[in-house]
Amino acid sequence: MRFVPRTAWARSAAGLAVVQAMFLSFLVNRQLTGVGSRNWDLGIFTNAVRTLADGESFMPYRGMDVLGHHFNLILYAFAPVSWLGGGSRALSLIQVGVLCLGACPAYLLGRDRVSSAASGRTGFFVALVYLLHPTVSGLSWWMFHPESVALPALLLLWWAATTQRWWLTTASAVFVGLCREDLLLALALFGLVIAFVMRDLPKAKAIGSGIGIASAISWIVVTQLVMPARIGTDEPYYVKDFWGHLGNTMPEVMMTALTSPSRATEQIRGAEGRAFVATLVAPTGGTALLNPLTLLPAGPQIAAVTLSNDDDSRQVWHHHGAMYLSFSIVSMVECLRRFSRRLSARRIVMVQSWILLCALGSWLVMTPLATGQWAQPTNTSRAMHAAAKQIPSDAVVAATVTPGNLVAERATAYTWPNPYRKWKRGYEFSPLPASDNVDFLLLLDSETTPSTAALREKLISNDKLVGKFEVVSHVDGVLLARRR
Repeated sequence: MRFVPRTAWARSAAGLAVVQAMFLSFLVNRQLTGVGSRNWDLGIFTNAVRTLADGESFMPYRGMDVLGHHFNLILYAFAPVSWLGGGSRALSLIQVGVLCLGACPAYLLGRDRVSSAASGRTGFFVALVYLLHPTVSGLSWWMFHPESVALPALLLLWWAATTQRWWLTTASAVFVGLCREDLLLALALFGLVIAFVMRDLPKAKAIGSGIGIASAISWIVVTQLVMPARIGTDEPYYVKDFWGHLGNTMPEVMMTALTSPSRATEQIRGAEGRAFVATLVAPTGGTALLNPLTLLPAGPQIAAVTLSNDDDSRQVWHHHGAMYLSFSIVSMVECLRRFSRRLSARRIVMVQSWILLCALGSWLVMTPLATGQWAQPTNTSRAMHAAAKQIPSDAVVAATVTPGNLVAERATAYTWPNPYRKWKRGYEFSPLPASDNVDFLLLLDSETTPSTAALREKLISNDKLVGKFEVVSHVDGVLLARRR
């Protein structure tokens, strides 16, 4: 059965995926053991998994309904991690494994889509380019995000459709749709691409069109009805957060982008814009652009990060634009498929050598490892972990972002200065809970602003009539205080 490859090339691709998974797991583990992750999202999704595992829907850490934040139904599948006592570390390591598992459908695509006497070798080549892509390493650095697990499934979806495995095509599409709401928009276009590319097959047209139509309807229902209803708004919360400079509603943002493109694209003009485009093109040597049809489903997300006022989004390995990885690999494979029918074997080798050179160069230049962003243990990180270990598992904690990732797996944890004061996007759609139930404060000095420092000093005041907490330790910039 060709679904289970057993050749030397297949074993080599699998071995490469295992090595990459071990390497990234080491870096993730060291990062979390070290300074930790300063990414607020890690604490949010860790707390979301715990919330759903407990049969609840409101996550205290974010101050919002889980499915109003993002429509990540796939988070229910991670509930066993919480039941078994796992937290941010376990979730992030699982994500690494799933991302590296994407080398399997990448191998299958290279083997079965590119007509070559050495199809197994081509499969290994595609798997290698996938594993070298900066997005695989970058998403591991960003730690757990539920949409990341959809990337291998998108590759599997295309392989299943092109090999006419319709049950697997449908299952892959359903899985992707459960991961996050904006993936539904990509699925809508991907389904139509399948129907168009394989239009000579009635079943392919039916299933592709069905995926496209069902995904488009689901996206409208989820973003315009379900998510707003969960948090009591008219639009998903992030419309104003990321595109508020273009309009207050999704239709307004789209209209501004169409009628005033110069205003909508001012964030990507100049050197920053050129660098953004280069990061999209370079990892596959520009070959993905030669097959724009299969790159089309990534268009809405690329447009979203292009229009966003969040500069971090415009990085090839940022989770907001992560799905570009899968579609760029699919488009590269389709480009190689076309070349294999028109070019000599020697020229095919030259093209693959160029792609590999670009992939390796991108890995060496664009990944967090290349930019020195993977952290190692410090005195502050050791103090942070030591302080977190002193907090009972059933205690309620208010913590700043970095140490908050260590305590977010508990049932009730707040992002400081919540629940004493609304912070950032926390609790904007719901009232702050009573602060009297907070048992511990876990605060990093470097993440305490002047305004919240005054609140902290008041709470830990030696005057027992004012200070509700006593300091347990304050070592290397890490404050641990418990309620008197």
